[in-house]
Amino acid sequence: MVFETVQTVQLIVKENDFDASNKFVSIRKQFCLFEDYWYHFWIDEKNDFIGIYLHLNCPTPVTASYTFTINSITKTGNYTYKIHEGRGWSNFGKRADLFVNGILKLDAEIHFRIPSKEVPNDEMSQYAALLNDERFKDFTIHVNHRRIEVHKNVVAVASPVFSAMLKPNCEEFRNGEVFIKDFDYETVKAGVEFMYTHKIRENSKVEFLLDLYKFADKYDLVNTDLDSQFYEDVVLKMLPTK
Repeated sequence: MVFETVQTVQLIVKENDFDASNKFVSIRKQFCLFEDYWYHFWIDEKNDFIGIYLHLNCPTPVTASYTFTINSITKTGNYTYKIHEGRGWSNFGKRADLFVNGILKLDAEIHFRIPSKEVPNDEMSQYAALLNDERFKDFTIHVNHRRIEVHKNVVAVASPVFSAMLKPNCEEFRNGEVFIKDFDYETVKAGVEFMYTHKIRENSKVEFLLDLYKFADKYDLVNTDLDSQFYEDVVLKMLPTK
């Protein structure tokens, strides 16, 4: 599976934000909730032309497809970054065409694609810590007239189904929400908890675990962690005792 996420950014740069060597470097931002995946913009000026670059710092290869727009000028690029690299345009446009009243306004849409890999336990614990952190949750799951707030990045990593619906061309991505009608609230809530923690509630009833397994199967959450616990908690309980 490939983890995909989209960042939509508007960067406003004033003329006096450039340093003595005629360059501006934006604050770096994280684009994946675990590990050290960051991006920032580099803008410089040479001979009245403005150069704009997207820099990535990533421990594994990341493919970025990006569209930059300033006023009437739009350019697109695609590159697979390795470790720490920058790519862009040394001649994005003339200074006079990009600055309006001393301000450059860059609108960028960046589509990141990160090949999946096994997530170490210490990184998964960071996911678990996010479960009850409401500050940066940016997507809503509606179930039985109740809401479950989640992080797009977490559910996209955990589920190829959520990853697909969180692409820019999908209604769920545009609206920031999805409505689930074929499972009850407690099942979906437990499924979300599993996405963050890779753990199932202890002492759950067999009927509940069967519903959870159906949810996990539909949203492609089934892996060795869930399979083994499902076997221990459900299958063994259903076997006749001698």
